[in-house]
Amino acid sequence: MLDQSQVKSGLSNWKEAVILVDSFLGWEKDFYPGILAGVLTLKFLIIWYWDPTLLTFLAVTGIWLSILDYLGPKVLAQVFKPENWTHEKETKYEAVCENIVSGLTKCTAAFKMCHEAKEKKPVVHFAATVTSLLVLSWIGNRINNFFLLFLLVLGLFMLPGLHRRGILQKYCSTAMLKVTEAIKGKDHLKKAE
Repeated sequence: MLDQSQVKSGLSNWKEAVILVDSFLGWEKDFYPGILAGVLTLKFLIIWYWDPTLLTFLAVTGIWLSILDYLGPKVLAQVFKPENWTHEKETKYEAVCENIVSGLTKCTAAFKMCHEAKEKKPVVHFAATVTSLLVLSWIGNRINNFFLLFLLVLGLFMLPGLHRRGILQKYCSTAMLKVTEAIKGKDHLKKAE
């Protein structure tokens, strides 16, 4: 599992960009969600108009990522001078790296919880899995796949801002409690109290 020092060293050439992206994803200003949604919508409209095959899309995306990986650190070093790096920026950078590690840890915990649910209550796990997949297949059959991908990507990009503003906790805490209760059982929750 990655630790914070590995993430910090891996992103060290991208420090300034990481802080800027984090401010957008975290909605530090009220108009950032609108800009984020607008940029993602524009990108998806361009891809929709272009209508590439999957292989072409993956190849072009790989080309753009390679160019960005090669030129990004060089351009960032020219635009953002190392002497302008402050203690405040370093603190923000460390917080972002900590959030990345925390997110990865939460994903691992979610997979572990599903695995535990499979071991403890295999029938409930099976029923929930099959029901979820049936619902997903029904939704996929009713709604355009590209539009679903757009909604998924938009939702993923909005998650950090929703989390920092407390919107996720406000609306999802009850649902998460019910899911945890169903998976681990009521007696597990009573022990935790």
